[in-house]
Amino acid sequence: MIGFNLEDSLGTSNENFLKSIRAVSLSIPIVDLHYSEKTTSYAAIKIKESTIEASILYVQIGYKQYEIFLRRSLGEDFQSYGKAAYPMITLTAYFGSRGVSEQPSREPKNP
Repeated sequence: MIGFNLEDSLGTSNENFLKSIRAVSLSIPIVDLHYSEKTTSYAAIKIKESTIEASILYVQIGYKQYEIFLRRSLGEDFQSYGKAAYPMITLTAYFGSRGVSEQPSREPKNP
């Protein structure tokens, strides 16, 4: 099965706050690819979060980056003041006596 998803949204509650999300996802057998940008803007600061991920079976590998923008006055454009980034790896499988797909048991414990 092949799937494709495209998202583009913009939201604001007043003239000093703006939030936008742009995302693209592609799913093909065994592999899921995802890219997204989330931007949150206030009057003097803007934070941009970028994420790229690939999921192969039970392993998710990705990279996340944050960029901070500031402006000195409301009439100026935002200027970049730094970036921070890190790689990600996640294992989303449960290992049990019957194999990888088994959910972990949640037996009640006596105090």
